[in-house]
Formats: sequence, C-alpha cells, structure tokens
Amino acid sequence: MINVEPQRISASKRDLESLATMLTAITIWNDGFGRSAGVWLWRGDQPGLLVTSDCRGIVFKFEVFTLGISDTNDDAITPHVNEAKIRATSWPFSNWIVDVLWTRDWTISLEAMPEKWAESDEAQQFGQVPDGADHSCFVAKGLLFTGLDGNRMIIDQGAMPLDLVVTRDPSVIDKLLIGTAAMPLADYLSGASPMMVGDKP
Repeated sequence: MINVEPQRISASKRDLESLATMLTAITIWNDGFGRSAGVWLWRGDQPGLLVTSDCRGIVFKFEVFTLGISDTNDDAITPHVNEAKIRATSWPFSNWIVDVLWTRDWTISLEAMPEKWAESDEAQQFGQVPDGADHSCFVAKGLLFTGLDGNRMIIDQGAMPLDLVVTRDPSVIDKLLIGTAAMPLADYLSGASPMMVGDKP
C-alpha cells in the first residue's frame, strides 16, 4: 500500500489562527438544492472568510475532499459579500476551542475489498484501512468548534463531494465524528501530523 502525503486545509496560517478568537457571525451559503455550498465566517471589521470544499486529485481515480478557506477580498467572491452579510447570524459561542478533524481515505479494487468491511468495528475507527488497499491518505476534512458550555458546531466535508455539512445538532455531529481524530488547532498549526493508526505494511 502506498501512503500519500496528508492533505491539509487550504488556508493561510493567519486565517486559521483567527478561527480561535475573531469570529463574530456566520452565514451558511445554500446552493438552492438543499446543500451547503459554503460558509461565510465574519470577523468583525476584518475581512470575512469563505469556507468551501477543496478537491484534491491524489492519483488516477483517487480524489479526496478537504476544506478551502479564502478571505472576502478575493475578487471572485466580492460581489456576494454584501448579500451574505445581510443574512448573517451571530456567532453561537462567546468563548470556544477549535479542533481540526482528520480522517483517512483509501482506494481498493472491488475484487480485493474484504466482505462486510464497511459494517465492521475496525472500519469505524480512525486510521484503519482494509487489507488490500492500494493507496491511503490522511485528510483534514473538517473543523469542530466547542463552546465552554459544551455545545458544538461542525463544518465538515461530509460524505458527498463539494457538499458541506454545517450543523450544531449533537446527533449529526456524533455521526460525523465516527472514524475521525480531533487535533487541537494549535497542534495543527505547528505542523503536527495525524496519528498513524492502523497502518498495515
């Protein structure tokens, strides 16, 4: 099996750092088909941030999806800023911590796929891949915000390409956390790599 370099969130260090202290409001950008195509994160009088899906082609027929974060000074999104600000709601936390969520994606041929792998306990654990996998790749797939009162919000790539899941629903969050590992933002910014759990030579 070939282990590919971990895929990190496409964002500047400064913008990532601001997620821990500067957020004041949020706007969810729906695409009109019931999907969340992006999330606007507002930072008071500083330029806001737009969080979207970011597709990465690893090898032929192996794509992974992480997050891309760009500020609202980007010419491509500037025309939409005012409308998004009008629909903004207050940031739900007065104080919070941020974790980056890692998962591990992999490819395997149909004939090599172990029977009932998807339903196994092993498949639910972070870092596990089935025997016979061709490639694997750790992917930073989401952001978890946790208030000091324990309430949470997730911005997650989810199961569908280019379709974010943004929710504060505890049951949905718990489901999305299956098979992931949460890394504190400070550790992520220091360049820490996801834990190599379950790697089989």
